[in-house]
Amino acid sequence: MLERNNTTVLDVRSYAEYKSFHIPGAKHIDLLGQSVLDEFDRLDPDKRYLVYCAVGVRSKSAAKILEQMGFNEVYHLSDGILNYVGDKDDTAL
Repeated sequence: MLERNNTTVLDVRSYAEYKSFHIPGAKHIDLLGQSVLDEFDRLDPDKRYLVYCAVGVRSKSAAKILEQMGFNEVYHLSDGILNYVGDKDDTAL
């Protein structure tokens, strides 16, 4: 999924978590932020999105919100970035 250049990767963790490390090219939208719905509303509902957080809880909620907003193709990294990092050299993040 990450290899597809027509997939937008969304990091829905806090800004501090995002700043600490993130998947290269990920767009940050804090799921717990006050403007999260406005930020989701600015996204193109016809594009493909991969949503992630730390362990998969927030990304699952974010994916559900996006689907309810009419987004057509939304996936979430079910085990979160911590699992992703476990399979990668974290110096690349």
